Amino acid sequence: ADKEKSLIRKAEDEKVQLIGDGFTRQRLQTAASFQRRIEDLKQQLKTESNLTVKGKQAINDQIKALEQQQAKNLEDINRKQQQAELEEYRRTQDVAISIQEEGVEKKKKIAWVEYERQVKDLQDQIMNDDTLTPKQIKYLYDRIKLLGEQYQKEKAQIIIDENNRLAEAEISNLSTSALNEQNILDKKYKEGKISRENYEKESLAITAKYSKEAIRLQIAQAEAELAELDVNSERAKELQDAIDNLKTQLDNLNIGTFDEKDKAIAEFTNALQNMQSVAQDSLGDTADIFSAFTLSLIHI
Repeated sequence: ADKEKSLIRKAEDEKVQLIGDGFTRQRLQTAASFQRRIEDLKQQLKTESNLTVKGKQAINDQIKALEQQQAKNLEDINRKQQQAELEEYRRTQDVAISIQEEGVEKKKKIAWVEYERQVKDLQDQIMNDDTLTPKQIKYLYDRIKLLGEQYQKEKAQIIIDENNRLAEAEISNLSTSALNEQNILDKKYKEGKISRENYEKESLAITAKYSKEAIRLQIAQAEAELAELDVNSERAKELQDAIDNLKTQLDNLNIGTFDEKDKAIAEFTNALQNMQSVAQDSLGDTADIFSAFTLSLIHI
């Protein structure tokens, strides 16, 4: 019987060696090793009739210890496999990101991957480290929460920065268009094709038109930032108030009548300055892009 058992086990070992997956092979080898020792001990219980109560208890204790150690060793193998698969997945991620086109989407992807990895590592620590105290576990959960807040802020800033970049391009286009219109008007006036009165009237209209467009862009910028924020945050409330204020003022922003040209220009300029002040208080650097443009239009 012992010879037959030996031959069977040898055949099983040779079969396991043919398995290509290293972790699967490790699990089978580990399970076989422990199961054979457990089987031998159980066989001993059956065949040795002279065992005392204490002797039987000792063998049963050995069996229990082996079963526990087997479970632990198998769990360790599973954990190593998961770690190896995670590392391979992350390497694949890194390659995919490295060949991604530069831009806001790549920046957001990098921020997300960094956040995801840190959270995953902390979660694994909580799940697998049996030595952690309740206080340490709470600290790790607090870290996960903080990482989430930091990620949201970083993602929002990436989008805000991109929107600012696009806004600068939009403002550049507006500036070019305003200057072109004014140059055409200047030429018509110099050639005597329009009166002084109509020239001044149309010049004021250009100023009003492009100033309003710039402010609408500024409102759109604020709304884009607002979309990235927690609606209950102080920053979101501050932005919403500024947007509502600017929209109300924009609806009431007029160049006045040509009959009161100097007064109209003064009131219009003052209104723009007030709106820029509101924007500056709430939008910070974003407002500077538009402030320089809208106020320069007054001097076209």
